[in-house]
Amino acid sequence: IYKKKTANLTVIHIVDGEEKSNTTTTVEWGDDVPRDAFLPEYSESHDHTVTVNPAVTKVAGDVTVTYRYSIKKYTLTVHHRLENGSQYKPDVTTEYSHGATYNAVPDTSDNNYEYRLANGDKASDTILDDTEVTYIYKKKTANFIVIHKIGGEEHSRTETTIDWGDPYEAHPSSELTTAYNYTVEDRHTNDRVPTRPFVEQRVL
Repeated sequence: IYKKKTANLTVIHIVDGEEKSNTTTTVEWGDDVPRDAFLPEYSESHDHTVTVNPAVTKVAGDVTVTYRYSIKKYTLTVHHRLENGSQYKPDVTTEYSHGATYNAVPDTSDNNYEYRLANGDKASDTILDDTEVTYIYKKKTANFIVIHKIGGEEHSRTETTIDWGDPYEAHPSSELTTAYNYTVEDRHTNDRVPTRPFVEQRVL
């Protein structure tokens, strides 16, 4: 009387270094050694490998199949660009694990610039793949106003837009200086201004 030989098949699942399951079943000699019985709950979030000991494809004795899962890692790349597309600051890369919340941080080292996110990009989100976020930078601007007064009454004014941090010059009115002496007063109108944002020339 003959019967087919049997052997023990041990299947182990190790997730991020921690053993999640260890089961042993009886199988017949000649059966295929399973190599694709991965745990489905880790299929999206983890990379996985399989090792068979001994390294056989058909059962010919006791066999141990070990599945190892390691969480996927993704790279967040933050680009810093000027409005013309040229680089403003070097790119910054950070590694995150699958499902983590990333934070893309703008560069605020130069207060003369303001920034916005490129269309569709998010400063923070759940990372499920390699991700790129782009910040667009441009120079802040302010109004530069020169007012000319005779006594307490305004005579004339000029108003121009200048970039934050740029130098400027305010000149007395050539129309008035031949007949009047003058003094100069500086005024800051708000906090979105260059070094000397507002000049009032009071011609007395």
